[in-house]
Amino acid sequence: MGNMITNNGYRYELLGEGKIKVYSYTGGGDIAVPDMLDGYDVAEISQLTYTNCGVQRLTLSDKPQKPMIISVCWDLRAIALPDGLGAGLAPRVMNCPIFGEFEVGEGSENYALKDGVLFSKDGSILYRMPCACGIEHYVVPDGVKEIAPHAFNGCYNLRSVKLPEGLKKIGFSAFENLKDMAEVVIPRGCEADPDCGLFPEHDFADDEDESY
Repeated sequence: MGNMITNNGYRYELLGEGKIKVYSYTGGGDIAVPDMLDGYDVAEISQLTYTNCGVQRLTLSDKPQKPMIISVCWDLRAIALPDGLGAGLAPRVMNCPIFGEFEVGEGSENYALKDGVLFSKDGSILYRMPCACGIEHYVVPDGVKEIAPHAFNGCYNLRSVKLPEGLKKIGFSAFENLKDMAEVVIPRGCEADPDCGLFPEHDFADDEDESY
């Protein structure tokens, strides 16, 4: 690393030509991911910038090229997505027990909310259920083809999930850190990550079994 600076809770590296790379944030409150910081252009921001910090509401930027990993933020309550956030860049939220709300505008190009759960605009990908949204029994809508990594991770109120026929993929850690969950039956033909949290207790559906 080059010349490192810490200011206003941010730790960043000078890259030259008026640009910086942000590595971490240790502050709190209602903040937005910066495009400019201390007069410098934020050219890069680490995926782990908002880990173990006191942020309560976070507005994302539409600049990152990888999903932000937001973890161990005990005070986090809401995440706002900008309308221009790219497809596949929904944040991956872990160990944020009072996180209860995504904010998505009607003009969002790639994301939509259904009953508080974050989906791709076309409804084919379920990205994330907020940990503290209060849902106990959830039926994943028909048309969903993919459950994203960490999608239900840490949703402590959740007791049952029914997956739709036609589901093709379940991502890493999608069903981890859940308590008192009923058995989840994985539809035939669905590719589930070995570390999705459903093995070895949960089984693939039999060809003639449509229950869960």
